[in-house]
Amino acid sequence: MAAVSKEPIEVSTQDPVPSSTPSSNSSTTPAISVSSIQGKTIKATQAKSSSVAPLKTASTVVLSKSKRSNTKSGNGTDVDRKKVANDLKEQGNSFMQKGKYSDAVKLYTRAIDEDPESAVLFANRSAAFFNAKQYQASLDDAEKALELDCAWWKAYKRKGMSLAHLRRFSDALRAFEEGLEFNPGHEDLTKGMEFVKACIDQSSHLYVFPNAKMMQRLDGLPVFIVADAASQPFFVTYEDGQQICTFYFEHSEAVSTLEWIREENPRMGTNAKIVPVSLSHALHLAQETQKNQFVDELQA
Repeated sequence: MAAVSKEPIEVSTQDPVPSSTPSSNSSTTPAISVSSIQGKTIKATQAKSSSVAPLKTASTVVLSKSKRSNTKSGNGTDVDRKKVANDLKEQGNSFMQKGKYSDAVKLYTRAIDEDPESAVLFANRSAAFFNAKQYQASLDDAEKALELDCAWWKAYKRKGMSLAHLRRFSDALRAFEEGLEFNPGHEDLTKGMEFVKACIDQSSHLYVFPNAKMMQRLDGLPVFIVADAASQPFFVTYEDGQQICTFYFEHSEAVSTLEWIREENPRMGTNAKIVPVSLSHALHLAQETQKNQFVDELQA
């Protein structure tokens, strides 16, 4: 009979553990000890280690990394926040179409809170402020949009139009010119520049008065206006829609206008009267009329 070794045979379920002492974070590999005589198992024991936690599987580690990469503290993922911002922007656009500009401002502001690096959102809110006649706020948002995107044509348009309505015509013209440098031949920017040039031309004809010495001499001339009970002048509306504050050097002409007012509108004409004024006062009334007409055209 052949001799049979009774030394135990070590059978491992994984690769053997190195002989060096494992660290506190390592795991002892379970082993099965088997004694065999002529191929028959006579004893089997399994080594145990209760002090070491089992290793994480590869799938567990990958899942943990995936969760961390999609997590943004506070308000969800960047993708989620951009989607929320876009939804709010669309709601703001809907309010703009309905003429509800204050509501649009609120929606665009909420969208900006979600996506503060969007030039489009600042340009949209600039448009809402502009339509609400808040021209300084419109300008501020347009400039912020250009900080985020220095070539964005709508931001240049918002900036130029806001400056024009603040009557900063030279700055407005420069804004449109800069926009055209980035967007050569752009139709909206070209029209905006032409509009500002027209404003500059028209404003140059406003508020033209004789010098002080000449005004003193002219103030001696008799001038009449037709006014209401509170001495506020009537404005004559012509067929083209222009309203003119008319003053007269001849009293008979003022009488003719007074009779016409009483005939056209008896209720208003009942309290109408002719008031003598100085020429400088009459010119100031005409100036104010011209100024208001210019502003109305500018804001149309």
